[in-house]
Amino acid sequence: MDIRIFPSNFLQVNTILLFDETGEAVIIDPGMATEEEKHQLVKLVNDRHLIVKYLIVTHPHIDHTLGCGWAVRTFAAPLLMHEAGLPVYENNVAYGVAFNMDCTKEDFPQPDQFIKEGDRIVFGQQELQVMETPGHCAGSVILYHEAERRLFVGDLVFQGSVGRSDLPTGDHELLLESIRKKVMPLPDDTVIYPGHGPSTTLRDEKLMNPYFRMALYN
Repeated sequence: MDIRIFPSNFLQVNTILLFDETGEAVIIDPGMATEEEKHQLVKLVNDRHLIVKYLIVTHPHIDHTLGCGWAVRTFAAPLLMHEAGLPVYENNVAYGVAFNMDCTKEDFPQPDQFIKEGDRIVFGQQELQVMETPGHCAGSVILYHEAERRLFVGDLVFQGSVGRSDLPTGDHELLLESIRKKVMPLPDDTVIYPGHGPSTTLRDEKLMNPYFRMALYN
């Protein structure tokens, strides 16, 4: 599986493109804001003759969904997210004000499909397992590629840190519980791809991330 990361918008969200030799692809967290960001993604999709099968949202915060309307129109792919995040998603224009973002020209189309714990998202020869991970935000999920031990975590975990839990629907205790129950049992060599910043490994986070130690005793 090929993994390409496109830092997007002023919060530098990791918009992630996954594809394989079949030409089928998925896009995780379409946060593209500028024409250049959109061009870079479209160019790679066109150059590789990819067919985007799904657009997947790990959680509904505006920085991760800013490009949803554009992506749906451009790639004609269904939009997938967890139903619990819908109230946040539907108020993204208002939330944008808190980040000094004018989103009145953006559109946030309704999801085509709700995803939940245990769902399998299949594209090409690849499969992503959906895990529900509340704490950072209602409707948060992570996506696990078991065959290659790759984990796409949105804002649940960062290198050496975790996502904030002080925004609406956040809950610090739930966030730690999600880490303990869903992330920590995975193989130590699992590669973690956060929604912001560099990738890391589960082994390194167990050794260096203080929140993982907190999660153990939560």
